[in-house]
Amino acid sequence: MMETLTTGRLAAGAGINIETVRFHERKVADLRRMRKSLASISAACDGHGTVAGCPIIHALEDGK
Repeated sequence: MMETLTTGRLAAGAGINIETVRFHERKVADLRRMRKSLASISAACDGHGTVAGCPIIHALEDGK
């Protein structure tokens, strides 16, 4: 037997789906910011020198 759907239930379901999409959009934005930060600190690293002078270590210590 098929359950009867009302417009209110459909609207409520759509609202939940919209919030799910918004949640994932925020996560994608976070990942893009992370990618940009990682690219920046990776470009600053020449692969030589001491750990004390490493821009990646400095970024991690600074919480970037």
